[in-house]
Amino acid sequence: MPTAVMLALQLLGLSPSDLPVVIVDKPPPDLSWAQQQSVKGCVTNGDPATEGLIFIAGWQRAYRDAAKGKRDAVISLAGVLAHERCHLAQPATWRITKSQRIIEGECYDAQQSALDTLGAPLYLKLQVRE
Repeated sequence: MPTAVMLALQLLGLSPSDLPVVIVDKPPPDLSWAQQQSVKGCVTNGDPATEGLIFIAGWQRAYRDAAKGKRDAVISLAGVLAHERCHLAQPATWRITKSQRIIEGECYDAQQSALDTLGAPLYLKLQVRE
């Protein structure tokens, strides 16, 4: 597991066995340019081979900075992991229904809470929901 992910998990009080993470180095070809710029992490729906995994956008500057050990970037990554962990806690059927907006709000709250707990600077907190 990459050091950046290990550090972010430690900040959350988790281990790699608690939260399996996969770093994706290049954006999938079906992502639009805007999605490539904004997505930081995701979980999948319906594919048994990837269910329960968190995918992190390794092409994003935020992840690359975390990989260099930059403190704020590691805290930001921890927030993204908290957000995606929230999604994994929901039943897969909920993730693909109109309840998505409610779940997304809960997951943004989980991300904000993690950032607050970790003493994230204001500029990181303002990036949540971007």
